[in-house]
Amino acid sequence: ANLLHMVELPNDDEIDGPILEFYRNTASPADNGDMGTLLFTGTDDAGNKQEYGRITMEFDDVSNTGEEGELIFRLTEAGASEQEYMRLRGSSRQIEFNTNTDDIDFCYNTDATSDFFYMNAGTQRIGIGDAGTAPSYLMHLEGVDGGNGELFVERTSGAGIHLQAQASYGIIGTTTNHSLGLKSNGSVRMYVEASGSIRIMPEDASSGTLKLSGAATGSA
Repeated sequence: ANLLHMVELPNDDEIDGPILEFYRNTASPADNGDMGTLLFTGTDDAGNKQEYGRITMEFDDVSNTGEEGELIFRLTEAGASEQEYMRLRGSSRQIEFNTNTDDIDFCYNTDATSDFFYMNAGTQRIGIGDAGTAPSYLMHLEGVDGGNGELFVERTSGAGIHLQAQASYGIIGTTTNHSLGLKSNGSVRMYVEASGSIRIMPEDASSGTLKLSGAATGSA
């Protein structure tokens, strides 16, 4: 590699250095104005100079004692520069992806599975596990390498609810010594007790009621 420039500090202390400082010295700074940019350029296969990416720091708020910055990451797409991918906001303490709501997907890979977490911007759906880059539902969880799809919700020292998609069954229940309740309109209507018994409960009674509606068909 060809070294064009190196910033070196031969001190033995461990305070910051070396420091590369960009100082925008202006008497009239303005909110949302550009403070400085790292610009990455190169040639294309026709020998033309082309921008490929930039990192820009902006003044978010220039108020004295209330100063805040934003750091913006942009890449070139199809020959057009400044497609924003991510920004770090000091004002709201956010790391924001796809600020301009473009068709930019987000993916995370594990050490064994590509696209393990995939947010498809075009379809506005999220895939987890082997759901892939085109999840079929708003939140689509599929087991990895043909295994069960599983979701576990737990309270510390409390119940643990397990939702599982198996090869032949769909399973939901508790994996702890707690009952499972089913709600409608904000109230629990039925319990599957930890012992295995089933209790159907109106709100105002300790004894359950069971109502069956509809016509039965078939022959005795």
